[in-house]
Amino acid sequence: MAMPDLFDVPQLNTADLWQRFIHDGPNQPIPFREKLDDFLILRLEDYRHLIKLPTTPFRRQVHELVFVTSGSLTRGCDLNTVIVEPGEVHLLLANQISTIESQSDDVTGFYCHFSMDTIIQLYHKEHMVSELARLSALMRNGSVKLSNKAFLAVKIVFERLMDEYKTKNDLSLIDAYLVTLCYEIRNDVSTNQPVIATKQSKPYELAEQFKRLVLQYISHHPSMVFYADQLGVSPNHLNKCVKQTTGKTASALINDVLLMEAKVLLKHSGHSVSEIAHRLGFDDPSYFGRFFKKSTGLTPQSFREND
Repeated sequence: MAMPDLFDVPQLNTADLWQRFIHDGPNQPIPFREKLDDFLILRLEDYRHLIKLPTTPFRRQVHELVFVTSGSLTRGCDLNTVIVEPGEVHLLLANQISTIESQSDDVTGFYCHFSMDTIIQLYHKEHMVSELARLSALMRNGSVKLSNKAFLAVKIVFERLMDEYKTKNDLSLIDAYLVTLCYEIRNDVSTNQPVIATKQSKPYELAEQFKRLVLQYISHHPSMVFYADQLGVSPNHLNKCVKQTTGKTASALINDVLLMEAKVLLKHSGHSVSEIAHRLGFDDPSYFGRFFKKSTGLTPQSFREND
């Protein structure tokens, strides 16, 4: 079925995110600055008691860094569940589907997000994009553990970012700190620790390529045959490799992504259920309704209305 070329991809800005997932409270730990989607930094311990968990899936236009110093938090990142524990850091690139699943009562550390369009100005943007892509690849399936030396260095940079944000909020200085932060993390992961990106089996690599393609093309191609053709393998071989490495069939993973996209569209767009069904490749909205209810126990409309 031919899919529409244009369809709003819902993105939550910071104000929307706060309204949906943060409990109102009389005491805000720090004042919010203008242009929250340019840069924001928070201490996890200042907001852990305010977050309504678990969140529904959402997508943002900013890159997010989480650094945990004690306790732990769990978040969904596209098809993966990531647990960030003490001394670990995780990068979530813009436009990935995310959730915040849970956090321990004693979690401490930092969260920050930044926009490449407004913050990274002192360095070649293309170079920084490639640096972030390398970091993201290292954290594709989870957070990374920093060495003791890198832990102290990264913590100092986060503290400086926090201090600058609370005082002058000089974006040029924030720019420099963010670049330093990314280099500190990548240098530590790539030189001082066991190799994370070890050579994987061919079935694993094929399954990873499949997942990336599904996340990229799901709105236009919900059929496994399309992905098998793109990868140059038979559907049976693709299914065998995906099942071997993930424990799920290729079709089950496609359905997982369809469900994530459906939740984002239902919660964060103004499109009707029928329009969303059409967007996701369902010719019959009633079939989409049955698919959604089987997976969630709710009709699409009930899910949209449920807080």
